[in-house]
Amino acid sequence: MSADPEQIIADIINPETRGNLYPYYHELREAAPVHKTHNPILHEA
Repeated sequence: MSADPEQIIADIINPETRGNLYPYYHELREAAPVHKTHNPILHEA
């Protein structure tokens, strides 16, 4: 798993790579507890 918050978010969003979400959320909290993503998928909503 990546330590880059943007990559972790990309992995969470991608249904083909994510699997169980808890490890991703845990890793994201460790890497960047308050991370503002620039991922365009989350800004289209």
